[in-house]
Amino acid sequence: MDKNKIISVIVPVFNEENFLPEVINQLLSWCESEDEIIVSDGGSSDGTVNLCDRVRLVRTKKGRAIQMNEAAKCAKGDVLWFLHADVGISNISRSELLSEGSEKFWGFFDIDLKDSYWIFRIIESCMNFRSRLTKIATGDKGIFLSRQVFEEIGGFPEIEIMEDIAISKKLKLYPPYISSHRLQVSSRRWKKNGILRTVLLMWFLRLAWFFKVSASSLERIYTKHD
Repeated sequence: MDKNKIISVIVPVFNEENFLPEVINQLLSWCESEDEIIVSDGGSSDGTVNLCDRVRLVRTKKGRAIQMNEAAKCAKGDVLWFLHADVGISNISRSELLSEGSEKFWGFFDIDLKDSYWIFRIIESCMNFRSRLTKIATGDKGIFLSRQVFEEIGGFPEIEIMEDIAISKKLKLYPPYISSHRLQVSSRRWKKNGILRTVLLMWFLRLAWFFKVSASSLERIYTKHD
């Protein structure tokens, strides 16, 4: 990738009116004039879509994989960067997604969880170590790909859950670029559902996925306990 290429930042959302304004403001400052920001809405019932007047809005069926794929179809960028609505990008430079080299076919970032409580330092360290060891990225790690590679692998598998794990496995022939510059990620899920309960749920879902439990079954379990 060279530094003259365009970045399309894609943010899939569903009822994210509380978090979306902050990430949009960050991205508007971060992007160059040729870049674009696409918010892909899966049918929000709150005020999410009303916050998208300064960015490109795509409306589609609910489902993170579907939302990201639909946005990618109309994106103009040479590089596609998929971000969650509750992340901070202050530590990330634009050039990091564009530097030349075969290792930049795709990549992701380490994360910091937005909470000072000590247990979150352990959780984020474990998450970062696991991703570096397995070369498998979760969606909150800001996965980015060249458009060429994204199209070659057919985009995200359109499954109900675990689409991030699935695309990482589709990308196994391409060694990822893993940045130590960290995204700041909300700890809201752990706070809402309990730290131990959330960690155990994530472990269970990954283990069940490894043993070929269907994505639809895992999505029902996730929705029930989230």
